[in-house]
Amino acid sequence: MTPPARHRVRFPVRVYEAGPDGRASLPTLANWLQQAAAEHADALGLGMARMAEARLFWVMARQYLELTELPPAEETVTVETWPQAMQRGAFRRRYRVTGADGRGLAEAVALWMVFDPETRAAVPAPDWMAARVTFDGGEPLEFPTRSIPALREPTRRSAILTRASDLDANGHVNNAHLMAWLLEPLAGPDGGPVVPRRLDVLFRAEVAAGRTLAARAGELEPGRWRLSLEDDEGREYARGEALL
Repeated sequence: MTPPARHRVRFPVRVYEAGPDGRASLPTLANWLQQAAAEHADALGLGMARMAEARLFWVMARQYLELTELPPAEETVTVETWPQAMQRGAFRRRYRVTGADGRGLAEAVALWMVFDPETRAAVPAPDWMAARVTFDGGEPLEFPTRSIPALREPTRRSAILTRASDLDANGHVNNAHLMAWLLEPLAGPDGGPVVPRRLDVLFRAEVAAGRTLAARAGELEPGRWRLSLEDDEGREYARGEALL
Protein backbone atom coordinates (compact mmCIF):
# COMPACT_ATOMS: atom_id res chain seq x y z
CA MET A 1 0.00 0.00 0.00
CA THR A 2 1.33 3.45 -0.94
CA PRO A 3 1.74 5.74 2.11
CA PRO A 4 -0.54 8.80 2.02
CA ALA A 5 0.92 12.06 0.74
CA ARG A 6 0.06 13.69 4.07
CA HIS A 7 1.05 12.40 7.48
CA ARG A 8 -0.45 13.34 10.87
CA VAL A 9 1.02 12.93 14.32
CA ARG A 10 -0.51 13.88 17.68
CA PHE A 11 1.67 15.27 20.47
CA PRO A 12 0.69 15.97 24.08
CA VAL A 13 2.28 19.10 25.53
CA ARG A 14 4.13 17.64 28.47
CA VAL A 15 4.75 19.80 31.52
CA TYR A 16 8.53 19.72 31.04
CA GLU A 17 8.09 21.03 27.48
CA ALA A 18 6.41 24.23 28.67
CA GLY A 19 8.19 27.53 29.23
CA PRO A 20 7.74 30.19 31.92
CA ASP A 21 4.37 31.15 30.44
CA GLY A 22 3.02 27.62 30.79
CA ARG A 23 2.98 27.05 27.04
CA ALA A 24 5.05 24.82 24.79
CA SER A 25 8.46 26.28 24.03
CA LEU A 26 9.61 27.13 20.52
CA PRO A 27 12.21 24.30 20.52
CA THR A 28 9.41 21.90 21.47
CA LEU A 29 7.43 23.03 18.43
CA ALA A 30 10.51 22.62 16.22
CA ASN A 31 11.01 19.11 17.59
CA TRP A 32 7.40 18.19 16.79
CA LEU A 33 7.92 19.25 13.19
CA GLN A 34 11.12 17.24 12.97
CA GLN A 35 9.54 14.14 14.52
CA ALA A 36 6.53 14.28 12.19
CA ALA A 37 8.84 14.62 9.18
CA ALA A 38 10.99 11.71 10.39
CA GLU A 39 7.98 9.45 10.86
CA HIS A 40 6.65 10.29 7.42
CA ALA A 41 10.07 9.73 5.85
CA ASP A 42 10.21 6.32 7.52
CA ALA A 43 6.76 5.43 6.15
CA LEU A 44 8.00 6.42 2.68
CA GLY A 45 11.06 4.19 2.98
CA LEU A 46 13.35 7.19 3.50
CA GLY A 47 13.92 6.95 7.25
CA MET A 48 17.21 6.97 9.13
CA ALA A 49 17.91 3.25 8.71
CA ARG A 50 17.31 3.25 4.94
CA MET A 51 19.34 6.43 4.50
CA ALA A 52 22.21 4.93 6.49
CA GLU A 53 22.18 1.89 4.19
CA ALA A 54 22.52 4.28 1.25
CA ARG A 55 25.30 6.16 3.09
CA LEU A 56 23.23 9.33 3.25
CA PHE A 57 21.48 11.40 5.93
CA TRP A 58 18.92 14.21 6.11
CA VAL A 59 19.84 17.80 7.00
CA MET A 60 17.49 20.76 7.27
CA ALA A 61 18.80 23.67 5.19
CA ARG A 62 16.10 26.27 5.91
CA GLN A 63 12.85 26.60 7.83
CA TYR A 64 10.23 29.32 7.86
CA LEU A 65 7.61 29.41 10.62
CA GLU A 66 4.44 31.49 11.03
CA LEU A 67 3.24 31.24 14.59
CA THR A 68 -0.25 32.15 15.82
CA GLU A 69 -0.14 30.55 19.25
CA LEU A 70 1.89 28.11 21.31
CA PRO A 71 -0.38 25.59 23.05
CA PRO A 72 -0.62 25.32 26.84
CA ALA A 73 0.74 22.41 28.83
CA GLU A 74 -1.36 19.23 28.75
CA GLU A 75 -3.14 20.10 25.50
CA THR A 76 -2.76 17.61 22.63
CA VAL A 77 -1.85 19.06 19.26
CA THR A 78 -1.78 17.62 15.75
CA VAL A 79 1.06 18.12 13.28
CA GLU A 80 0.23 17.50 9.62
CA THR A 81 3.12 17.33 7.15
CA TRP A 82 3.61 16.56 3.48
CA PRO A 83 6.30 16.88 0.77
CA GLN A 84 5.38 19.70 -1.59
CA ALA A 85 8.04 19.64 -4.30
CA MET A 86 11.65 19.14 -5.25
CA GLN A 87 13.64 22.37 -5.07
CA ARG A 88 17.17 22.45 -6.50
CA GLY A 89 17.77 18.78 -5.67
CA ALA A 90 16.27 19.03 -2.17
CA PHE A 91 12.87 18.19 -0.70
CA ARG A 92 10.50 21.01 0.23
CA ARG A 93 8.23 19.93 3.11
CA ARG A 94 5.14 21.68 4.44
CA TYR A 95 3.70 21.57 7.98
CA ARG A 96 0.51 22.61 9.78
CA VAL A 97 -0.03 22.54 13.56
CA THR A 98 -3.51 22.62 15.08
CA GLY A 99 -4.84 22.55 18.63
CA ALA A 100 -7.16 20.04 20.24
CA ASP A 101 -10.16 22.09 19.08
CA GLY A 102 -8.84 22.41 15.51
CA ARG A 103 -7.66 26.01 15.81
CA GLY A 104 -4.58 26.90 13.79
CA LEU A 105 -1.41 27.23 15.87
CA ALA A 106 1.40 27.35 13.32
CA GLU A 107 2.29 26.92 9.66
CA ALA A 108 5.77 26.07 8.41
CA VAL A 109 7.79 25.10 5.37
CA ALA A 110 11.27 23.57 5.35
CA LEU A 111 13.91 22.61 2.84
CA TRP A 112 15.51 19.23 3.55
CA MET A 113 18.79 18.33 1.84
CA VAL A 114 20.62 15.02 1.50
CA PHE A 115 24.17 14.86 2.90
CA ASP A 116 27.09 12.48 2.43
CA PRO A 117 28.29 11.36 5.90
CA GLU A 118 31.93 11.06 4.78
CA THR A 119 32.32 14.42 3.03
CA ARG A 120 29.73 16.14 5.27
CA ALA A 121 28.55 17.93 2.13
CA ALA A 122 25.18 18.17 0.39
CA VAL A 123 24.50 15.95 -2.62
CA PRO A 124 21.55 15.95 -5.04
CA ALA A 125 18.78 13.61 -3.93
CA PRO A 126 19.04 10.35 -5.92
CA ASP A 127 16.18 9.56 -8.31
CA TRP A 128 15.15 6.53 -6.23
CA MET A 129 14.29 8.85 -3.34
CA ALA A 130 11.98 11.10 -5.34
CA ALA A 131 10.31 8.02 -6.83
CA ARG A 132 9.09 7.02 -3.35
CA VAL A 133 7.39 10.34 -2.68
CA THR A 134 3.95 11.60 -3.65
CA PHE A 135 4.20 15.39 -3.83
CA ASP A 136 1.26 17.55 -2.80
CA GLY A 137 1.69 21.14 -3.94
CA GLY A 138 -1.51 22.39 -2.33
CA GLU A 139 -1.68 25.19 0.23
CA PRO A 140 1.78 26.58 -0.50
CA LEU A 141 3.70 28.62 2.03
CA GLU A 142 6.56 30.61 0.54
CA PHE A 143 9.89 31.54 2.07
CA PRO A 144 9.74 35.34 2.51
CA THR A 145 12.91 35.94 0.47
CA ARG A 146 15.18 33.99 -1.87
CA SER A 147 17.83 34.03 0.85
CA ILE A 148 18.49 35.81 4.16
CA PRO A 149 20.99 38.70 3.99
CA ALA A 150 23.88 38.84 6.42
CA LEU A 151 23.61 40.79 9.67
CA ARG A 152 25.64 44.00 9.29
CA GLU A 153 25.04 46.06 12.42
CA PRO A 154 24.40 43.93 15.52
CA THR A 155 23.23 45.74 18.64
CA ARG A 156 22.70 42.75 20.95
CA ARG A 157 24.85 39.74 21.71
CA SER A 158 24.61 36.56 23.81
CA ALA A 159 27.30 33.94 24.41
CA ILE A 160 26.42 30.31 23.72
CA LEU A 161 28.44 27.26 24.78
CA THR A 162 27.56 24.13 22.84
CA ARG A 163 27.37 20.88 24.80
CA ALA A 164 27.59 17.19 23.97
CA SER A 165 23.94 16.85 25.03
CA ASP A 166 22.95 19.26 22.21
CA LEU A 167 24.06 16.80 19.51
CA ASP A 168 21.56 14.72 17.55
CA ALA A 169 21.80 11.37 15.71
CA ASN A 170 23.79 13.00 12.90
CA GLY A 171 26.50 14.11 15.32
CA HIS A 172 25.82 17.86 15.20
CA VAL A 173 23.73 20.33 17.18
CA ASN A 174 20.05 19.83 16.43
CA ASN A 175 18.20 22.53 14.47
CA ALA A 176 15.76 23.15 17.35
CA HIS A 177 18.65 24.34 19.53
CA LEU A 178 20.01 26.59 16.79
CA MET A 179 16.62 28.26 16.33
CA ALA A 180 16.38 28.97 20.05
CA TRP A 181 19.98 30.24 20.25
CA LEU A 182 19.42 32.73 17.43
CA LEU A 183 16.63 34.31 19.49
CA GLU A 184 18.61 34.39 22.76
CA PRO A 185 19.72 38.05 22.40
CA LEU A 186 16.05 39.07 22.22
CA ALA A 187 15.11 37.63 25.61
CA GLY A 188 12.85 39.89 27.64
CA PRO A 189 13.84 41.83 30.79
CA ASP A 190 12.61 38.93 32.93
CA GLY A 191 14.94 36.55 31.10
CA GLY A 192 12.09 34.65 29.47
CA PRO A 193 12.42 33.49 25.85
CA VAL A 194 10.95 35.60 23.09
CA VAL A 195 8.29 34.06 20.85
CA PRO A 196 8.26 35.55 17.34
CA ARG A 197 5.22 35.76 15.11
CA ARG A 198 7.40 34.79 12.16
CA LEU A 199 10.83 33.20 12.06
CA ASP A 200 12.95 32.39 9.01
CA VAL A 201 16.20 30.46 9.63
CA LEU A 202 18.96 29.47 7.22
CA PHE A 203 21.26 26.74 8.52
CA ARG A 204 24.71 27.33 7.02
CA ALA A 205 27.12 24.90 8.71
CA GLU A 206 27.22 22.08 11.21
CA VAL A 207 27.87 22.93 14.86
CA ALA A 208 29.92 20.55 17.03
CA ALA A 209 30.04 20.29 20.82
CA GLY A 210 32.46 22.34 22.88
CA ARG A 211 32.20 25.52 20.81
CA THR A 212 31.78 29.04 22.14
CA LEU A 213 29.45 30.92 19.83
CA ALA A 214 27.98 34.39 19.72
CA ALA A 215 24.30 34.91 18.98
CA ARG A 216 23.97 38.42 17.54
CA ALA A 217 20.92 40.49 16.63
CA GLY A 218 20.20 43.81 14.96
CA GLU A 219 16.84 45.55 14.58
CA LEU A 220 16.00 46.42 10.97
CA GLU A 221 12.78 48.22 11.90
CA PRO A 222 10.55 48.12 14.99
CA GLY A 223 9.92 44.47 15.83
CA ARG A 224 11.90 43.07 12.88
CA TRP A 225 15.29 41.58 13.72
CA ARG A 226 18.16 40.10 11.70
CA LEU A 227 19.94 37.28 13.54
CA SER A 228 23.29 35.47 13.29
CA LEU A 229 25.17 32.68 15.08
CA GLU A 230 28.97 32.86 14.72
CA ASP A 231 32.18 31.67 16.34
CA ASP A 232 35.14 33.81 17.41
CA GLU A 233 36.73 33.47 13.99
CA GLY A 234 33.70 34.91 12.23
CA ARG A 235 32.41 31.66 10.77
CA GLU A 236 28.63 31.80 10.55
CA TYR A 237 26.62 28.69 11.39
CA ALA A 238 23.07 30.02 11.08
CA ARG A 239 21.31 33.26 10.28
CA GLY A 240 17.71 34.29 10.52
CA GLU A 241 15.09 36.97 10.57
CA ALA A 242 12.37 37.31 13.21
CA LEU A 243 9.22 39.39 13.35
CA LEU A 244 8.02 39.91 16.92
